[in-house]
Amino acid sequence: MRYRTPRRPSDRPIKVTWVKGESPATVRNYSQTGVCIGTDNPLPRGTRILITLLHNAWVAKVAWTRDGMMGAQFDRPLSQQEMGLMQLKGNVSQYASWRRNSKTTARAFRELR
Repeated sequence: MRYRTPRRPSDRPIKVTWVKGESPATVRNYSQTGVCIGTDNPLPRGTRILITLLHNAWVAKVAWTRDGMMGAQFDRPLSQQEMGLMQLKGNVSQYASWRRNSKTTARAFRELR
């Protein structure tokens, strides 16, 4: 039996970037290992993506797509601080300058190729 990590609901707006473009999207739910994304532009399974929220970016791979949604698996599990960032609503200014492991968005984007 395959066990999944617990999912948490969210409605955070994000940007999804891939080698040929980018699109606005919304986090529907997330866990330490993956994310369900609501989007008008679901990408094919296996596509490498960069998920951007505020000044933070995570590399992931599309695992499934269905009915305007897609699921993606992060390249590495989210930290507890990153988990909190995904669920925040309202004032997020205290997190706006935080970057995971000092990896910049440009460096993360290079990992998509």
